[in-house]
Amino acid sequence: MAVGGDSAGGGLALMARDRGGPALRVQYLGVPMSDDRLETPSMRAFRGTPVWNRPIAEICWSHYLGGEGRRGGPDGRRA
Repeated sequence: MAVGGDSAGGGLALMARDRGGPALRVQYLGVPMSDDRLETPSMRAFRGTPVWNRPIAEICWSHYLGGEGRRGGPDGRRA
C-alpha cells in the first residue's frame, strides 16, 4: 500500500503505524502533519498566516484523532 499527500499523507502513515497495518511500501509526504503536540517553532509562531496556521492545524488534528482535546500525547500521537 502507498500513501501520499501534502498533510493527510502524514496522518495516514501514522495511523497505519499505530494500528499495526496495513504495511506501507511507498510514502510520498510533501509537508506531512506528523506531530500532534504542535510545539515546533513554526506552530508557535504562525497563528494568523493565510492557508496554514496553528488554529487550522488544531482543527485538523481534532478530526484525525476523533475529537477536540485528544491531541498532545507524550510521543506526539494518540492511539
